[in-house]
Amino acid sequence: TRPYLTGFARTRRRAGLSAWRAGGVYSARTAICRRWKTVAFQTCTSMTEREPPQSRKQALRRLTIAERYYERGLDELAKDRLSQALADLGATDVIGLAAVGGIEASAAAGTLWLPLQLIDYTSGRDSSFFDGAPLALHHQEFADPYDRGLRSLLERAAEGADIRVQARGVYGCTQGPRLETAAEIARMRRDGCDLVGMTGMPEAVLARELGLSYACLAMVVNRAAGLQAQPISLQQIQSEAAGCAQRIARLLERAARMLAGSGSRG
Repeated sequence: TRPYLTGFARTRRRAGLSAWRAGGVYSARTAICRRWKTVAFQTCTSMTEREPPQSRKQALRRLTIAERYYERGLDELAKDRLSQALADLGATDVIGLAAVGGIEASAAAGTLWLPLQLIDYTSGRDSSFFDGAPLALHHQEFADPYDRGLRSLLERAAEGADIRVQARGVYGCTQGPRLETAAEIARMRRDGCDLVGMTGMPEAVLARELGLSYACLAMVVNRAAGLQAQPISLQQIQSEAAGCAQRIARLLERAARMLAGSGSRG
């Protein structure tokens, strides 16, 4: 049988891609996607004989197509293919990293969050496999956008690694790539958002449609627009993201071991 860790190894590459994209380091996306595809290929070769060779080829083809889309900068067209490829390769859990701005008072730069809810402010992104073309229309239940069991496992992983994580809050996902205006952040605060970012949707709902457990691990890299004295800069975002990297790596490594063990959600 496929270990949970194999699915996690693939999803961590995808999560890393989200983190790099949110941080604005677009030049890294091709290299990351290629490394991620290599991990997926290694996983394919280790699948049991019961796995039809054709499904492995289809999964790798989707990964290759997704890589080409990323190389051309067509991020939204690649997301559904990445999600489908994960499912085809037997992934069970997806941990999506997000570099975010802090809206809530305690969401200071450098803090880590496991949001509980999200509000989708995006537009024009393909957000379903079942939109009536070509698959039949399906209304996906999405009251709790992040998987409770996977969030619980990440909480326990953080506690075991002695890493402080805020396991609460509402994440507002905006269209990007520009940052938000101060007025938009004021509206999002009134809506109840604690964090703001540009990644995570439609990935969360695509994962749900495919039966993949999805959770978001967010690192605050700046205070949101209008909430800090100086304008937000790419240098600030990159610096804070680098400062969070070691803690995130330790947390994910511990979570990977837990997933590879009993797979218990608790």
